[in-house]
Amino acid sequence: MRTLTIPNLSKLKDSYKSIDRKKLGIYIIVILSILRFVIYPMKEEVKKDKEKLNSKLQEYMEDIKLYTSKKIKQPSQSVSNNQISIENLYGENAKSKDIQISLAKIVKKYAKQNNINLQSIEMPKPSKTKYIEQIDIKVRLSTNDPYKVFSLFQYLEAMPKYTVIKETQINTFGGNVNFDFTVSTYKLLRKI
Repeated sequence: MRTLTIPNLSKLKDSYKSIDRKKLGIYIIVILSILRFVIYPMKEEVKKDKEKLNSKLQEYMEDIKLYTSKKIKQPSQSVSNNQISIENLYGENAKSKDIQISLAKIVKKYAKQNNINLQSIEMPKPSKTKYIEQIDIKVRLSTNDPYKVFSLFQYLEAMPKYTVIKETQINTFGGNVNFDFTVSTYKLLRKI
């Protein structure tokens, strides 16, 4: 059977008396002065740096919105006429779902190669007119480097078949920039 020993209270009182209160007071004053004159000013600097970072991020986002609102390259008149010709539209025999799947694969491959977080791809029902069918895919991406997404825009718009980036929305969340956009291409339904 074990016996429980109670610490001797007189020894605790003796150890408390043996603590040098002057040294303890000096140590406390040194620690408090370090906190006051070193740590506290650093906290203020961090707060100022956060404010600067937020203001720079706002300016950066405004620049991105301005950049996406303008065309990256202004094509010459002859090139623009050539881009929207019948030869640059998908043919009558192409299936809309296959076109959407191929565009989605291109976006997925590009996102994987450039470390872009692909959040979702939606394939809405194509809209038809008398001669042309508009085929869309809606893409949601997230990245730390928005210029990679702009190069994706350029890549998609430079495809052999006429492709346009529309309805672009840009939002920031933390350090990430979120892009919601629609990739549109067109299919000829019947010969004109």
